[in-house]
Amino acid sequence: MKKRASINNELPRRYEVVTAGSFRAEFDRILDYISTNWWETSTENFRTAVWRKIHGLDLFPNGYRKWPGTNFRYCLVWDYLIFFQVDEARDRVIVVKIYHAARDLESLLNDKEEK
Repeated sequence: MKKRASINNELPRRYEVVTAGSFRAEFDRILDYISTNWWETSTENFRTAVWRKIHGLDLFPNGYRKWPGTNFRYCLVWDYLIFFQVDEARDRVIVVKIYHAARDLESLLNDKEEK
């Protein structure tokens, strides 16, 4: 008879999620662009989708892929990539940047890593 995997009754590890100033500044620029060029409801829908995704990073942030050649992990909301780092020592996720997927992400992320 096969052994059944034991069920661990511990709750999953939760991380504190914080946003860096660089993320907030870029996010504000994106919201301004959307509100100028799209429907008003699009701005609110996008804002809600981004915040839901960010707040969902408190569980299993290491489940997201790493961007090649960097320490950043990322997730997708609409056509935008949200980049974050996981600080295991402090149980913290730091949301660093948000960029449209069509931008030159390699150069943007390499500039960020050097600073």
